[in-house]
Amino acid sequence: MDGDEKIDLNQNNEIHELIRAFHVYTNSNPIGFIGGVEITVADVVIASLIARENMIFIGRPGWGKSQLIEDIMDGIFNQRAVYFRGRHDLDIKEVFERINLHKLRDAKTDDDVKELTENVKEVCFVIDEINRAPPLIQNTFYGLMDGYISFKGKKYELGRLGYSIGIAAANLGDGNYSGTFNIDDALNERLHVPLNLSSLYKPEPTDLFDVFNSADNPRVKDITAQDLSEQLFKLHQKFIDAEADLYYVIFKTYLTFGLDWCPIEEARNSKSVLGKNFSSILKEKGYTHELATLTGTSMGMSPRVSFVVSGLARALEMVARAKGAEGFLGVDSSIVALKIIAPYSGIFDPQIVRKEFYGNPSFAAEQFAKETAEEVSSKIEPIAHAFKKAVNGELNESDLAEFKGKWQFMEKILRRENTKGAVEQNENKQKDSKGLMFVGKNE
Repeated sequence: MDGDEKIDLNQNNEIHELIRAFHVYTNSNPIGFIGGVEITVADVVIASLIARENMIFIGRPGWGKSQLIEDIMDGIFNQRAVYFRGRHDLDIKEVFERINLHKLRDAKTDDDVKELTENVKEVCFVIDEINRAPPLIQNTFYGLMDGYISFKGKKYELGRLGYSIGIAAANLGDGNYSGTFNIDDALNERLHVPLNLSSLYKPEPTDLFDVFNSADNPRVKDITAQDLSEQLFKLHQKFIDAEADLYYVIFKTYLTFGLDWCPIEEARNSKSVLGKNFSSILKEKGYTHELATLTGTSMGMSPRVSFVVSGLARALEMVARAKGAEGFLGVDSSIVALKIIAPYSGIFDPQIVRKEFYGNPSFAAEQFAKETAEEVSSKIEPIAHAFKKAVNGELNESDLAEFKGKWQFMEKILRRENTKGAVEQNENKQKDSKGLMFVGKNE
């Protein structure tokens, strides 16, 4: 929780270069604030690229999804992107495999003449209108979003220098789009960062006024291509090399285990054990107090989604600092990241979203993000204090009394750390005593 982070001028310049890459798509609508600095769609896109978290742009047709993709492909990756359009007969292997005619004479099987193309070395992989691909075709996207392709029974890494990114777009609306399919949960979790560009975070009137003030051209506009991939690789490496902050470690663990806690011991104190109807079961058992908050009625996040939220928050910190934010930014960054990820994570009770938030999960996410960040930040000091004692094996029961209920997971962690600390202290004492005996003999 370092609030006095040194200013890295090179890093800030690299981030500003990436932000300026958005030449056509304009959206000044603030998603949130970090350290008093506005965070917009462009900032979230840059943070996602830095954290290497795949994105999916969703919303009604005509609100700039394709233009935003074009700005990324041309303005950051110099048109060096592999582009697919979702369709029922799409085969992604078409662009990754080719026939080597020189091997035809000596080949014994069809596989002997196949080889990978240079496309495996590209960095950006785009699937436009992803929900027009049927489920069986969507299954082939898993590896692409995980950064590899399967070829002749082996996994081959995509991209360069350990970096690749997946971007998708989907038209979502009121059911008027024919030929579309649902995106299953497994693929949805790999499309890490969802941005709805036609709802809560759509462009401001001032943004579109400038667009409308140009020639009437509804098509996606080309921009001058430039390659900023090297700057992006450096920023991603800095992101990876950064030391883990205790706040984010606790934050991730809380999202997965704290939110999952329920008071029913027979269910191992786990909402996920009870299933999606856990709210009804808690009501029947008389545990209405636990359902008094939105976090109480929400499921815990999977470890993968918790990693995504934390990673996005940390990368948003980097962007916010480049824009002038100072001090400890963990809470603000967490709120913004949760507002973006939570609506499509499947953790909310649909009935509550429908009754209390006008059916819009983004409204629910705003309240959920604030509740979660406040809950975690309230425990940071006592946890940090307890960790210091646990390192030396000095914890007692009174130190652990605060970690009950949804913080029960922290009690387990602290007990383990305390046991390790006690063992290490005992070993150190034994080494010291042996050293004293050795010195005494020499005397």
